[in-house]
Amino acid sequence: MEESPPRAGFGYDLQPGGGAEPVRGQSGARRREGSPGEARAGRRAEAKALDRSPITDGFLKPLQAPERSLFTALLYPLRSADSLGIAAAIGAAYWMLVALVFEYCLVIQSDAESFNAGPMGWLVNLITAMPSVFLLPLVTIYLLQYLGRVIVSSGRGETVPPKTPDRNFDGFFDGLSRWFIWLALGVVPGFLPLALSASAGVGHGGMAIARVVVLAAAGVSYASVALMRTFLDDNPLAGNPFGVLGAVLGHGPAIVPAAFRVLVLLAGTCGLIAMLVALRAMAFWIYIPAALPACSAVVWALIVAARVLGLGYYHNRHSLGWQAPPARARRRDRPKQAEHEGPLAGADI
Repeated sequence: MEESPPRAGFGYDLQPGGGAEPVRGQSGARRREGSPGEARAGRRAEAKALDRSPITDGFLKPLQAPERSLFTALLYPLRSADSLGIAAAIGAAYWMLVALVFEYCLVIQSDAESFNAGPMGWLVNLITAMPSVFLLPLVTIYLLQYLGRVIVSSGRGETVPPKTPDRNFDGFFDGLSRWFIWLALGVVPGFLPLALSASAGVGHGGMAIARVVVLAAAGVSYASVALMRTFLDDNPLAGNPFGVLGAVLGHGPAIVPAAFRVLVLLAGTCGLIAMLVALRAMAFWIYIPAALPACSAVVWALIVAARVLGLGYYHNRHSLGWQAPPARARRRDRPKQAEHEGPLAGADI
């Protein structure tokens, strides 16, 4: 009986970084090695012939074993050109589609108001922002797809960042359903207390600020654990409130450190954005070029956060038990039956 191949990574079609199998023709002769840049072009039947293994062509060499420290995880995108390309390209896209378009629309509206033509300014802004309205969701989906690949590959213990998704329908939408599940079961319940508190009135003073900070930190931590369960559990619905609270109460020392590291990363990202906003008020023409590396730094932090969550599962996978062992491991652990013995009478075959 042939061993079953490893799981494809919840629709992400990932392969471990062990090299690609040669692609063979119908005659069985070796034709060529699978090209790393080869795309499926929507043909699922040929997915096994493609090389999805990561490429170790970054600035740093891959580690021998998955890291455990946050500082080493910060260097994770430097170990592959794919992750570096995502940080640079997605950061530049957000800089153009968000920062530049927003500032340009503000200038247009200001000029229109100075000529008492406010409605005309809104119309011009609508036309100007139309490309961003269509392109920004696609850029965000592509980033989410790569972050999902980082979580899954890190949960497997890979030390090299995964390859970028294909730029076709499959690359954009395979496995995207888990992000919607996380949005409904992780983000909404996690930040519901903060939303209810804000709707009732934040108030003033130190106690009000402390309440907002505590509720935001609790929401981020809850959403982080829900994201781990959604992507790294065999059941994508395991990231529901009962599953998250059960994981925290039953395996708190195993998963809370990963959630805390993500909280630190997001706090640093918020601090960077706050400094960028302050720079805009003080030196606008320095703020415009400085926003480009800041956008790339935000994408970098998201990649590292996905890495931290994946490793949080990998280092504690035996105690967490979110994934069933592969079929070959179950066959290896199953007691072997003597060859001359047949099945017991009445047993299911």
